[in-house]
Amino acid sequence: MTMESDKEADILDAVQELGEEVFIESQRLCPENSGWLKNSGQIIPTMGGFEIIYEAPHARLIHDGKEQEDQYYEMKVKEF
Repeated sequence: MTMESDKEADILDAVQELGEEVFIESQRLCPENSGWLKNSGQIIPTMGGFEIIYEAPHARLIHDGKEQEDQYYEMKVKEF
């Protein structure tokens, strides 16, 4: 490996570690009435980042306080 690829690997590792920490915190804050919402959460690694999704039908209602026809909710985190 080159020095540049070592740095890229270190950055990717840091981003993945951050993603895990954010997911753990989102799970901690997730309401647990039935457990359905919490159990629907997942972290998905992406190229250079991650996505955290909750697929339960009431996820948007819990997050935004309103329902919409399309219940899939996606929130993009800005690059730093």
